[in-house]
Amino acid sequence: MAESTKQHIIKTFLNLSQKKSPEKISVSAIMTASNMQRENFYYYFTDRECLIKDTLTYLLFDSFSHLLKNESLSKVNKRVLEMIKENRNFYTDLLSPRNEFSFKMTYCHTSVEVMHAYLLENFGAEISKEDLFAIKLYAYGQNSIMYEWLDAGAREPVDELVNLLDASLPARLQQYFKTNTRSITY
Repeated sequence: MAESTKQHIIKTFLNLSQKKSPEKISVSAIMTASNMQRENFYYYFTDRECLIKDTLTYLLFDSFSHLLKNESLSKVNKRVLEMIKENRNFYTDLLSPRNEFSFKMTYCHTSVEVMHAYLLENFGAEISKEDLFAIKLYAYGQNSIMYEWLDAGAREPVDELVNLLDASLPARLQQYFKTNTRSITY
């Protein structure tokens, strides 16, 4: 399947952010590197902030939604942490004081949305308020831990952090998610 134009622009932006702070990458530079006209950018994104938010959503949603369907929550968390390390410049810039709130809201919203959709798809019934609260608690807590980890230079080994995230999964959610140490019984 061919890559969409929007995905191509996002991937070009990510590639450029490996060499330069995303804050300093212009729309012109992105489109030149994409071999596209500047107008194409504005067909898909209203501005650079929209590109940043859509890039974050693309990275997170892709990792979460595709992996969670077939893999344990541990593997999803590991992949997300690895992806953050692979795109460290992009995430470090997102966690600057100017962008931090937007990053946290997008990350948490995406995490909650994907986990909620996973529960609905795999367990059918509407999710209780208590389960939804537990999902939010886990997602927001995970976000803070990942923020601190990245802010400290992502030095702690990914596998150690995944084990800590597994151990912090709220009891209400343990019945729904496989981890490295636990499997689901349907």
